[in-house]
Amino acid sequence: MKNEITTLIFSKNRACQLELLLRNLTVPATVQYTCDPEFKAGYEKLTGMYPNISFVKETEFKKTLLNLLKSGGEYVMFLVDDDVALAPFSEDCPEFAEFKKNPDILCLSLRAAPYYKGAPVMTNNTWNWKSAKWSFGYPMSASSHIFRKADIFPVLADKDAVVDIPNDIEVELAKKLPARPLMMCFDKPKFISNLANQVQSKYAFKNLHMPVEALEERFLKGERLSLEHMRRCAERSKRVLMEVPYEWEKDSPVIPAEAGIHCGKQRTDVDSESSSE
Repeated sequence: MKNEITTLIFSKNRACQLELLLRNLTVPATVQYTCDPEFKAGYEKLTGMYPNISFVKETEFKKTLLNLLKSGGEYVMFLVDDDVALAPFSEDCPEFAEFKKNPDILCLSLRAAPYYKGAPVMTNNTWNWKSAKWSFGYPMSASSHIFRKADIFPVLADKDAVVDIPNDIEVELAKKLPARPLMMCFDKPKFISNLANQVQSKYAFKNLHMPVEALEERFLKGERLSLEHMRRCAERSKRVLMEVPYEWEKDSPVIPAEAGIHCGKQRTDVDSESSSE
């Protein structure tokens, strides 16, 4: 049976971080990626590690995105390569059934939680996003939100829509919001984003400035980032985003943020809510 949700993962130069996401992902997905020549080997390695994941190298971001959406299901979930899958998700869950049934729900968030900082008053894990703040008032995130394709495709396909990188998706969708007053989440988050670094220069975000080159080098040598470490950090998080230094499997040392600086401090209360590409 064809999946109702098309899960699209955006990635650039971060095969090592993408592997961490794919390792615990429980839904079929397509990776739309681009990379500089020095990061090509990382994605070639990933295609061998995850043969059930479809990897599509983009030619032009908007064109590739629209083609993937056209051929997909009625619902869309966006993820980015610095997301971390914390818990299983499947289409047969009651939350997704309620989202499909209730036309007032604009999006189903897999990253928000009722106990996060700034959470509004909820009814069965739904709330009015227009009067909420932070992630609870940010429905059009391109990270860990499920949308109706009918709501977003016409906006992104508009000839005047500038969609060159994943962050542009949020900007364009926010211009033409559907008249749906509610957002919905799970009792506990399914994903969390870790602001370890940034690979685009159009929008500035707080991050730990961990060099993608160092991550790529160790990944190609056979090392993997520790999922258990990220899970432990996520349990302490108060928000949908973290700034947490990665650790490697088998008690490998923490990666330095940038030359001469050791990322010893962990931040799990980051204020910015946009996706971090």
